[in-house]
Parts: sequence; C-alpha cells; structure tokens
Amino acid sequence: MKQNISLTEAVKAYVPIEGHDALVTDAKMTEFLLDNCEIIFEPDNRFFCLTNIIEADCGNYYTLMERYENEFAAVKQEKYEQALDSRAFGIKPDFGHTTPNWSDVVKLGFVGLKKRAEHYASNAGDDPQKQRFFAALLKIYNAGERFINRVIQKAEELGKTEIADGLKNLLTSPPQTMFEAIQMLMLHYTLQHRMEATWIRSYGRVDKLLYPFYVNEDKDKARIMARDFIAELQCQNESANQPFALGGSDE
Repeated sequence: MKQNISLTEAVKAYVPIEGHDALVTDAKMTEFLLDNCEIIFEPDNRFFCLTNIIEADCGNYYTLMERYENEFAAVKQEKYEQALDSRAFGIKPDFGHTTPNWSDVVKLGFVGLKKRAEHYASNAGDDPQKQRFFAALLKIYNAGERFINRVIQKAEELGKTEIADGLKNLLTSPPQTMFEAIQMLMLHYTLQHRMEATWIRSYGRVDKLLYPFYVNEDKDKARIMARDFIAELQCQNESANQPFALGGSDE
C-alpha cells in the first residue's frame, strides 16, 4: 500500500500554514484527512479498515515543520560535528510519542469520549483559550464521526456486516462486546496515530483492557478474535509503534 501523494499535497493546498493559529491549523488538517482519506479493506481486516495515510509520511505535522528546516539543518550539523565523526546517531524533527488513557478509550468508547468533550466545551465559559481548544477538539470528533460513517458504508458495500454493525453500535454506546472493544482500540489508534499524527507508542495492557469483555464471551470465539486481532495488526504494515503488554506485576 503506497502513500497517496496527491492527498498530502491536497492538505497543503487546503490549509494555509503561515500566520495561522497552530491548533486551528492542525484541527483543519486532521479534519481534511478524515473526510478525504481512502478507506481500504484487506482480507485480514476483521475489525476495522486501513487508510492511505501512512504514519511516517502523512505530512500534516511535517508540513508545519518546513519553515524551520534551515534552522534545524544548522543545529543538526553542529550536533553531528560533536559526535567526533562517529556518526553513531541520527537526528530528525519529531513530535515524540504518546500513550492514550486506553482504559478510558475502552470504557467510554467513541461516543463517550465525544460527549465528554462536549461537556467540557459547554463549561468553557468566557475563557477564550478553553473555547479555542474545545472548538478544535469538537471539529475533529465531528469529522471522526463522519469518517466512521464512511467506513460503515464501505463495509456494508463489501458485505462486511460484522464490522459495520460493530461501528454502528460504537456511535451510540461504549463497547459492549470483546469484538467492539477491539474495534475501539483500532479506531482510536487510526484517529490519533494516523490522522492526527501524534504517534501512539503502545496499545497498552490489552489483556487487562479486554478481560472484562472476555469473561462474558464464548471462549472459542474469544481465542479466534485474539488471533485475528494479531493478524490485523500485522496487515497494517507498521514499522513500529504497535507493542502491547501482557501479564502484570503480581502473581
């Protein structure tokens, strides 16, 4: 799956960069990607879709970095010179890595996270910074909802009714089943990691996150879902950023 270069270029054309509020610019970029990205289903996609946004090349944050390239290049050269010609490390612009509060993601689901944002927005009062932040956040959540509906439509067209039905449920309630909980993990990963490009470093403690759903699931079906979850992670072709933890710190 190759990056759609025209989509990256379209983002740059859609969002004026210079002289604009970075938060507003970022929200507009993410909104554009959610509304315009291609939705792709591979044979191993049992829970969610792929997109034509590739994490290392999606271009939204790096577009914002272009204005600093000359300054950064000078710093990079200086640091390389300090390495005494060993060239033992590399330097590039990066925005770090994040780990979401996965317990809230699974507990609240998409609809709960959106309602929580709406609650805080309604209580922002006259604070312009809060109004600015939550307006940008809700712009992304609303675009995320449109994106989910696009995925549902494509899934139904391809006969992937299990995926479509699960996502429909996530638009109205938190995950109710192990299947929907896995869908929510992959949905949030797509929204934050691929679209927003604030790299997610880990899926967290997936055994702990999924266990409350596992206990109410047919165990044969649960084992198949666990296998299919790993297979779907593999088909996303990530170079990194997909580790997760199993087990705990006690017996």
